[in-house]
Amino acid sequence: MGIGMNRHYVSVWFGQRPDKVKAPLICDTATVIAVLDTAKITKKTEYYYLIIASFLNEKDAREAIKRYKKNGFKNAGTIIKSSNRVRVYLDRFPTLKEAMYAKQNLPYSFHDAWIYKE
Repeated sequence: MGIGMNRHYVSVWFGQRPDKVKAPLICDTATVIAVLDTAKITKKTEYYYLIIASFLNEKDAREAIKRYKKNGFKNAGTIIKSSNRVRVYLDRFPTLKEAMYAKQNLPYSFHDAWIYKE
């Protein structure tokens, strides 16, 4: 692995074999940089849900999810909001663009679907 820095950019490159030196060195010194084994996620991941229905209780929502899964929506699930509504989604996406694309490609019978961000 290597890192090169310029005034306006940084370049990182990776080799095909493990490095002989197990920890990176700062150029022109013998100082070793500490390497962490794990990374912590500091920001909650946001998702965009493709909502298809809303119910007053979880039982009805679970039955709807079973129907949607039988119809090929394997990622269908529920979100419970503070308004005591149980919302059923067909799928969830990391970006709005992906959610909008999926909504556009739904059959006409799902034209009431909408996108919810959480």
